[in-house]
Amino acid sequence: MNLLSKDLTDLLHSRIDELRTAINVLLTCRARVDQQRTTNRNGLVRVIDLGLDTRRHLIDPQITEMQGWRTFSTDTVEQTYARDEAVLLATAIY
Repeated sequence: MNLLSKDLTDLLHSRIDELRTAINVLLTCRARVDQQRTTNRNGLVRVIDLGLDTRRHLIDPQITEMQGWRTFSTDTVEQTYARDEAVLLATAIY
């Protein structure tokens, strides 16, 4: 195919369509990452009592606090596993 015989506007429209498609793919991926981040923020700490006030959405200082959590000898088995998973999720957020 000879590009010199093509009209310049045809070439530009083809490139614009490709760019638009690429941007749509990136925006879709970004939306999925944001949704997963929100799910990670709110998931475990609302199910099992780990000592956070979860009546409202979690804020950044709470996420930072969760990253430093360690297990306690007084934790139940479910609290131990939930706390470990919450640390992993908090670390994945940042």
